[in-house]
Amino acid sequence: MSTETPDELEESKAPLIEHLVELRKRLMFGLIALAAGAVFGYLVAAPVYDFLIQPLEDAYGDMRQERIAGLRAEDPSLSLEAAQERVPVFEPVYINVIEPFIMKLKLSLAIGFAVAFPLIASQIWAFIAPGLYRHERRAFLPILFGMPVLFLTGASLLYYIVMPLAWRFMIAVGSDFHAELSQRIGDYLGIVIQMILAFGISFQLPLVLMLLARVGIIGSEALKRFRKYAIVCVFAFAAMVTPPDVISQIILGIPLWLLYELSIFAVRLVENKRAETADSV
Repeated sequence: MSTETPDELEESKAPLIEHLVELRKRLMFGLIALAAGAVFGYLVAAPVYDFLIQPLEDAYGDMRQERIAGLRAEDPSLSLEAAQERVPVFEPVYINVIEPFIMKLKLSLAIGFAVAFPLIASQIWAFIAPGLYRHERRAFLPILFGMPVLFLTGASLLYYIVMPLAWRFMIAVGSDFHAELSQRIGDYLGIVIQMILAFGISFQLPLVLMLLARVGIIGSEALKRFRKYAIVCVFAFAAMVTPPDVISQIILGIPLWLLYELSIFAVRLVENKRAETADSV
């Protein structure tokens, strides 16, 4: 039977109510930031889409020029204009009237989240920081700052290296079947956003392992023992999230492998820091 008095029960409820009020306030700030970011994303959705589809247009343009040159090499009497007419230019398409609007909304939300993420992260930090010890706050801050940096690194690797190679490979395969590309804008955007998320999230590996090391779940020796299995998992993951060509899989797999090795070094630093702190106590 409980021995708590009514006054004690009220005192225990007070911190909970305060936390709920604080959580609601932080959630409202985060939702307002997301909504404002989505409005901004809607306004700039068209140029962002142009930026995202540029690698596909460039890859198709290069292949088109090669096909035009090949036609003229086969028939020297063929004029440039006639060869260009035989190889159509790239034209994105949509098959129903609402597809562009739905695509624009999805892209607006993605842009809005990216723009609002620093404020959302700051609200999360403001909510959890008062409940952490000073050394725990020092451990979390580098992770919060490192997340967007590593995410942008992964997304940049995808945009500037993986996508041009992957789209060129796919277009070449289509040419083998004498098929012309007619790309739906909604499908393309869905694929690109999915790949950006996969690359950006996968590059968070060092931060996740460092956080696990901070709370004592893993250690550098365990990561070393698991290395051979981790390499297999890394390349299996790369095969799942990249287009089905070996080059793209290698381009993602090798950086992830290097990030795993970097994580071992970072976890060892965490362990050394913890040991120094324990010795000084």
